Amino acid sequence: MPLLLICCYVGSWLLALLIALLAVLAVFELRELFRRQDFETYLPLDVLATLLLTGTFGLIRNIAWPFAVALLLTMLAYALWSQYRREALAFSLARILTPLYVSLGFGALLALRLGYGDWRWILLAFLNVWLTDSAAHLVGSRYGRNKLAPQISPHKTWEGAVSGLVCAAVICSAYMSLALHIRFFIALPLALLFSVSAQAGDLLESALKRWSGVKDSGRILPGHGGVLDRFDSLLISAPIVLLLLWSL
Repeated sequence: MPLLLICCYVGSWLLALLIALLAVLAVFELRELFRRQDFETYLPLDVLATLLLTGTFGLIRNIAWPFAVALLLTMLAYALWSQYRREALAFSLARILTPLYVSLGFGALLALRLGYGDWRWILLAFLNVWLTDSAAHLVGSRYGRNKLAPQISPHKTWEGAVSGLVCAAVICSAYMSLALHIRFFIALPLALLFSVSAQAGDLLESALKRWSGVKDSGRILPGHGGVLDRFDSLLISAPIVLLLLWSL
């Protein structure tokens, strides 16, 4: 966490390098999850596509045309690869979801710090996730009785989810009011949306792991699992925070 906060505050190439590394590691982890269900991916193409889309989405202002071009080039590359492998085009289009899922999340983090915003915006994205996860774990582990999604994540409870939602909404809306000068009655529903999206991202990755039959997406972070285990909530919630920044 200290390393991450330092990189977010400094920004520049340091954050870009860290985000690129995390995005590539996330692609490796997704590839291993898919391989457990006999769904092969082409790693070099996945990595190149992820770096291209992440950089285009996160570092270039007014991204509509550059990102659209990058996405079209990515689709063309995957289509050509499917022809080379003599497989159905639908498989290649499905494979595009891997770099797209990773690059939209990590690209949004880059955009919040380097492309459009400053360190206060990327801190909002992290605060939302940390507060949601911490409150949900503390309350859910002690008082949780009603399962949220037992077939996906058996330890998550409604009590924990609501606690995380309330904690993140109150503190993040206060932060947005004080640090970002957004009126509180506008910030509060936005903070609720951010927290819901963070929990949705967590459940999505839990569903992927359950589908693949693994407990953690990786082992690179001792005691915490893989990159996806730590950044799953941000991959969904960071683009939502970026939408707020674009709307201002």
